[in-house]
Amino acid sequence: MGGAANAIGHPPSNGLIIEQVAVRNRALAFGLKQAGVPAATLIAGLSVPALALTVGWKWAFTIGAIFALLLVPIVIGLGLGKRRTRSAAGHAQRPAEAAAGPLPHKLKSFLIVTAIAAAMGSAQANALGAFTVTSATQTGFGVATAGLLLGVGSAAGCLTRPLVGMAADRGTGGSMGTVAVMMAMGCGGLLAIASGNQVAFAAGCILAFGFGWGWNGLVHYVVSHRSHPFTARATGIVQSGTYIGGSVGPLAFGIVLASFGPTVAWTSAAILSSMGAGAALVAHRLEKQLSADP
Repeated sequence: MGGAANAIGHPPSNGLIIEQVAVRNRALAFGLKQAGVPAATLIAGLSVPALALTVGWKWAFTIGAIFALLLVPIVIGLGLGKRRTRSAAGHAQRPAEAAAGPLPHKLKSFLIVTAIAAAMGSAQANALGAFTVTSATQTGFGVATAGLLLGVGSAAGCLTRPLVGMAADRGTGGSMGTVAVMMAMGCGGLLAIASGNQVAFAAGCILAFGFGWGWNGLVHYVVSHRSHPFTARATGIVQSGTYIGGSVGPLAFGIVLASFGPTVAWTSAAILSSMGAGAALVAHRLEKQLSADP
């Protein structure tokens, strides 16, 4: 049910950013939106010592559900307010995408390759978020410290996404080539986690969360920028890859972890991250072809 809600809400949210946010701040807006994902992981990590080890894990989930419910009337109010504004201004016309027609062939190719890169990147990133605490305790960290480590890594992801967006808005990066570099750096972090050394594990978490999972907002910006006025449809295609990777990745990682141990599991995640970087480079070449078209 949660996945269905996300699938319904995500494409139009990107379309809304394209419509409402000025070009000079658009990459930052995507970074801030996507920073909500590691922010949730940050809260989850902090809830281990704060709630799970004190009042119990059931209360941690209950409090999370309460916060989600508190946001529902706010979102409804924003939607109603926007509808009234459109009605008052007489802007009841169909959105531009409704009349945009079929996707161009070159754009389709770019989106498919980007979806493959996102699938690989999301597979290792979601495994990272799901198994950091478990692997940290196996490496010798206490449960509370492992939860804090997850929180620190997530904070790195929260900071990276808007910072990369700010750089893109100012002409630095802002392409699938930058995504490839970030995934490659995340690969290095995963290899450090695989080493089993506590210092390397902690540093690897920050690197893997900050860069290996910090590319998400930039992908949304690139896809939305290159595919306008097909933003919502393009988001749906690329996010399909993201969600496939996010579903299969942790499941496969758990099987490998249980069968072969943490070193093999984290090394496999690093290989997948490097493959995602390679796919992002291919997407970058297709992106340049799109930008070259009149």
